[in-house]
Parts: sequence; structure tokens; C-alpha cells
Amino acid sequence: MNSSSGSSDVSRRLAVAAAVAVGAVGVGAGLYYLSKKKPTVADKKKEAAAKSLEQESTPSKLSRMTALELKELGNKLFSVKKYERAIEIFTHAIEKCGPGDEELAAACFQNRAASREFLPNASLEEIIADCQMAINNRPGYGKAYMRKARQYEKQGKNRDALIELFTATHVEPSLDSNIGEMLGRIAGVVAEEEKKLWIEENQPKNQLTPVRHEKVYAWLRKFGEHDPVRCDIVNGVVADGPYYDALKLIRDRKYDDVVDTLTPVDESEVTLADYLKVLLLLARFQYWQNRRSLADDSLIKFEEKFATLAEVDKEMFGDYMKARLCLSIEIARDKDELKPLFEKAIGIDKEYIDFYTTAVIRYTQMNEIEAANEVSSSEGIVPTTNLSLAKLMVGILLGVKNQDMSLAMDSPTPYALSLLSKVYTLFQSPADALENINKVLEMEPNESAHYFESSLMSSSEDEMWTRLNRCIELEPHHAEANLMLASLRVNKGGAAAISLEDYNFCCACLDRAMKVFVPDSVDFPVVDSVFQMMAVLKTKREAGVRLGVE
Repeated sequence: MNSSSGSSDVSRRLAVAAAVAVGAVGVGAGLYYLSKKKPTVADKKKEAAAKSLEQESTPSKLSRMTALELKELGNKLFSVKKYERAIEIFTHAIEKCGPGDEELAAACFQNRAASREFLPNASLEEIIADCQMAINNRPGYGKAYMRKARQYEKQGKNRDALIELFTATHVEPSLDSNIGEMLGRIAGVVAEEEKKLWIEENQPKNQLTPVRHEKVYAWLRKFGEHDPVRCDIVNGVVADGPYYDALKLIRDRKYDDVVDTLTPVDESEVTLADYLKVLLLLARFQYWQNRRSLADDSLIKFEEKFATLAEVDKEMFGDYMKARLCLSIEIARDKDELKPLFEKAIGIDKEYIDFYTTAVIRYTQMNEIEAANEVSSSEGIVPTTNLSLAKLMVGILLGVKNQDMSLAMDSPTPYALSLLSKVYTLFQSPADALENINKVLEMEPNESAHYFESSLMSSSEDEMWTRLNRCIELEPHHAEANLMLASLRVNKGGAAAISLEDYNFCCACLDRAMKVFVPDSVDFPVVDSVFQMMAVLKTKREAGVRLGVE
């Protein structure tokens, strides 16, 4: 009468999924064969035991039995699958229980519920009622909560089912290892409900989102080298005017102020070069803030202005148009959108290396590794360091373990060292991974992404906690770091229901993470995990309230 087994760590079972395929070939023949099988020796022994038990349970004998003897007889009937008769015996046992027999009564109610589960037309309400009576007699009866959870799931009351599960593990922590499969299944359903409700209430497709620091870092350090705006930032160009004010904001990592600084810019007030760069920079940050329609308008203005230029000016500002094409590749939402954009770009200039670098990294972010490999292996291109590093990662993701690491070693940029640390992590060399990521932190101590990556390589939970907090200090809405902090806090309590303090802390983490979510975006693979965590948090807290956990 045990529940199904699973992992013991609640927070690491949030993403459980199953896909089952059943073949129908031969089923009819198999059923026919089974119906014609001769009884085995074991079958004959069970039948003999069942007949003996029937003789033991005559009305006169039942009347002389104690509640404990009746319970034991019911258990024997259950073991030989005489479920209806077992229910009758457990009922007699319950009727004979009196004051002081609460433990025995609880077992009888629980076992009667178990017997009812095997009946073809079992009443879920009766099973739930028996479970509740078992709990009334023994409040710490974890298995009764678990059985009650199963019935709620059958009724489609998934949130109630989760509350029962977490109540079960709180009162009996050893049951934590038995709820894995059920928890994953039910939490997934409740998470979808949470996600649907959040989308309806918040309209996240239109929400203004904070700019993710990783996006800025990737643009400046990974994607390419020839974008004129990027070059102005990296080279520290300084002058008067809103464009240069925006560059300073980016250097100071005040990314959310960039759009407001650029929006009032008028074409008549700046040079042609600065105006084109304003539109490119404005569109980029508008996309990152989820203002896609405004970003599209900025790019339309750029293209309209570029179309009016004389041929000599178009040639002079050719890198500006290529930067615009790179931006389109960088913000593509899926591979079907990305492929024609990349083909259009190389149709204009097949040797422009930034097209290839941006496409390879963007495909990799989408987990389209084969497509990334195809682009990185294009003939006739001389790869830069960044493209070579991107190609190295693609090779590793494809399972090529004997990659030449000399390029990363000979080019000790933070990006190269960060990539090298990930490689060592993949190849189970934690000491080497940590050594390189620590070098990255020394070189770029104010980049949130490095602290998140280093947290994954931490040697202790305390170290992980410190680095995640530093990541969030630099970028409060770092989704993955906030999710991991919440997971660590939940994990701390193990199987127990969550306290109000821990619940509020975790909810604050998830609220910050959700500020940067755009539904169905390939850039947010943790979206479903956040909603699964939210489902677990809410139901764990409800279990805590029920149990009086402060």
C-alpha cells in the first residue's frame, strides 16, 4: 500500500515529464492466451487461503474478535485481493474501536481506503473520507495524506493534491523519497495554471522589461567586432550630445535609462553619422525592453534615412547597415526567422564576419546546434577569435572532446576564459573550471553573468549563495540567479512545509525573475521552472498554514 518512489530532493524534481507510447499489436492474442492459462501453484495457494479466510470470518467468529484481530484479518483478505470482504472487516474493526484506540482506528480507516481503491467503481469521495478519518485519529499519518492526494488528482483538484503531498512529507519526512513521480506530474499541471493566470493578469507580451545584462555583454564581447556603435563604446568615445550620454550610461551599466536618453533626439540636431547610430542603438535597447513595435519604428526610420543617401554616403556608412542586419539576426525569435535573415545578410556581403559570429551564437542560444555548426563551418571565411571560440563551443556541444584549447589559452580575454571554464565543467574538471572563472571575476568584477556562472562551479552551498547574491546585486532581475536562490531556500527546509519568512523570500526572488519574462521566448528556458517553483511554493505554504508553521 505504498506510493510510487521518486527522488528525495523536492526542488530538483520540478521539471519531471513523461512520454508513454503503447503498441496495440498482439493485444488480442495476448488476452486470449491469458484467459486460457491454467492456474499456477501460487494461484491455487491464494485461492485456498481465501477460502480459509472466509471460513474464519463467519458472523459468529467476527463477533468474538477484537478490533486488532479484525484489522489483521482485513489485512489478510486484502493480500489475497478480496477487497470487498476486506472493506467489511475493516468496517467491523472500526466499529469496535473505542477511546484509546485512535492509532488502530487510523490504520483501519487507511486500510479500508486502500481496499476501496481497488474496486472498479470506487467512490473517490468515500476514499477521501476514509483518509480524512485516518488523519483525524492520527494527525501525523503521512500515507493517508498521500492517498488523499491521489484521489484529489483523479478529481482534477491538483492544487489540493499538492497541499496533501507536502503535508505528508512534513509530518513524515521519510516519505519525501516516495512522491517524486506524483509531485512532478501534478506540479507540472499546477504550474501551467499559474503561468496561464500570470499571462492573463500581467499581459507580459506588452510589458516593459528590464534590460538583461547578458544581452549587452554578448553584444559588446561575443557577437562581433565591427558594429560602429559597439566600437564607440569599447573605444571610450566621448563627446557632447544624447548619443554620447547614452554611451556613458552603457559603460556605467545603467541600461534601463538608455532609451529615455535617446528618444528625444531630433535629426536636425545631430550629424548624419550620429543620427544613424542613435536609431541603431535606440532600436537595440527597445527590443531588449520588449518594446518591439517601437524598435521596428526606429529601424524603419533608419532604413528610410539610409535609402535617401547618395551612393558615396551609402558606401561610407556601409558598416551601419551591416550592423542593422546583425541586430536582426541577434533578435530573431526562432530558427525559421533567423535563417532567411542570415541568408539576406551574406547575400549583401559574404565576407562580413560579424554575420557568421552572430548567427552561430544565436543558433546556439536557441539550442539549434546543427545549424550553428553549419554556419561556423562555412567555406571561404577567415574566423576571428570570437567566431573561433563560438565554433569551439559548438564542437563541444556536438560531442567533439578533442578540441584545440590553445586559442582560448592564447587569447585570455574574459569571454575566452569564461568559455574555457565551461569546457572544464563539461569535462568534469572543477578545479580548472574554478581557476579560470576566478580569473574572469578579477578581470571583470562587475559583470553579473560571471557571478552566476561561477555559482554553478561553487564548491559549497554557502559559496553559491554568496555569488548568486552578488549577481543579483549587480542585476536584480537576473532570472536564473533568482530561481536558484529560491531553490536553495526551499531546499534548506527539505521535506518540511515552508515558513512564512522563507515563502516571502522565495516569492520576492520569483517576482524579480518574472519581470524579464516574455512568454514563448527562446531566451528564457527557465520560465516553466519558475512557474513550477511558484506552484510548489504556494502549496507548500498552504500546507504550512494548515500545520501551524510560522
